[in-house]
Order: sequence, then C-alpha cells, then structure tokens
Amino acid sequence: MDVAAFVGFTASGPIDVPVAVYDPVQFAQIFGDDLLLAYTRDGEPVWGHLAASVRAFFRSGGRKCYVVRVAADDAESNGFLVPGL
Repeated sequence: MDVAAFVGFTASGPIDVPVAVYDPVQFAQIFGDDLLLAYTRDGEPVWGHLAASVRAFFRSGGRKCYVVRVAADDAESNGFLVPGL
C-alpha cells in the first residue's frame, strides 16, 4: 500500500506533473540523464540527486514510483560566467 514519490530537478520532462515510473529506463526516457547542476571552485561537478535516488529505489526492489520535476514554467538551459569562480 506504500507509494514512493520523488520530487526534484531533472534534465527534461513535464513540470509539476506526477508521472508514474516503473523502471530506471523509463525514468531516463522521460526525465533524461543525471542533471549537472554546477561546478565547485575546484572544477568538480555537482550532480542532482533525483536520478540516482530513483535508480536506488528500483535496485532495492521498488516496482513503481511517482516522479515530479520542479522548475519554473519557462525553465530552459542557460550558462553564464561567474567572476572569481
């Protein structure tokens, strides 16, 4: 009777809509690969945790979960330089 739900940042997919996911492949097809959020001052990548959490859920025997991508309605990829970093 338990229902798992994951909410966070993803590379793609519908925004603010719960989507039933049945395996990691389906998650990747809908929400994309791991999301690179930023780089540290040392140049190390900082990744979002949602995709890894969903994969761990299925590796642990989970069969179905709901995933909600959160972002602004007009979200799009962008890049910019930050002075001093």
